[in-house]
Amino acid sequence: MEVRVSDLTWDQFIYPRGGKSEKTIDAYVEALAIGAQFPSIKVQMVFNCADGNETTEATITLDGIHHWSAFKESGIKKIAAVRWKDKPLDYEKNKVALFLESAKCNISHGDRLSTGDKKRRLYIDSRLLVRRRRSKESMSFFPCFIWPSKKTVVSKTNLGGGVISPNKAN
Repeated sequence: MEVRVSDLTWDQFIYPRGGKSEKTIDAYVEALAIGAQFPSIKVQMVFNCADGNETTEATITLDGIHHWSAFKESGIKKIAAVRWKDKPLDYEKNKVALFLESAKCNISHGDRLSTGDKKRRLYIDSRLLVRRRRSKESMSFFPCFIWPSKKTVVSKTNLGGGVISPNKAN
């Protein structure tokens, strides 16, 4: 399917990196100028999405932020996309699932996550997963992490129980 570039939203909360890379976007803009083809981005329609003091519907980009940004910067009006789920999701109730899907997509390709990105995401992951308790989806996706600067091991057991304990990493 194709979607209008202007209809898409970048949700920084579910994005696994600290921000967009202008270097990557510039490289993609140059590639588009010489006719490069890009894979489809992944999107999800949501409702109950906060927009200031109101809630609204939106189509958020789960994977392909840099592609989308390059298309937007190049003035291209439509982009190839695939939907993650067919039906719109309640954003507030599915924030964890949206984050997990975005992270899953972004760890296997594209710019590598920096140490700062990993620390930031780990903090958000742990906060979300503590609230969610032992969600099957979240626990299977994040079986074990190592927080490099503090050598903190975060495992299924201590995340599910709501505790992040500093242990010596082996």
